[in-house]
Amino acid sequence: MQLEQRSLVQAFASQAALAIERAQFAEHARQLQILQATEKLQSALLNSISHELRTPLVAVTGALSSLKDEHSPLDDAARISVAADGYAEAERLNRLVGNLLGMTRIEAGCCACTVSRATSRRSSAYRWKKSRRNSPVVTSR
Repeated sequence: MQLEQRSLVQAFASQAALAIERAQFAEHARQLQILQATEKLQSALLNSISHELRTPLVAVTGALSSLKDEHSPLDDAARISVAADGYAEAERLNRLVGNLLGMTRIEAGCCACTVSRATSRRSSAYRWKKSRRNSPVVTSR
């Protein structure tokens, strides 16, 4: 190989190395953008979940503190109403926690969510079904 050819091959090799390095930097920058977007979404989701859990919890706590107070000016009808409201909020909180646990299982890959066309009048009737690993699977009937 002559000197001219050798320097031409070296120039091509240098250009190829720079192109590869540029592609690696671009991929790294793309991964960082994805990570930042994921962290922002996780933060927003956590804030939303925190608010959704706190709302019924505050209602239950308020209802129970009203019922616990021996010197409360509430009559029997009002006490029953406060107890019913507290119970409804406790049920809501239970549903929210159940949904969160279900989403966590789906995300962990131990169960899957499938939605199929409804065959009855109920268009959104979901049920849990056991998968091979005894993990629940959400399905729609």
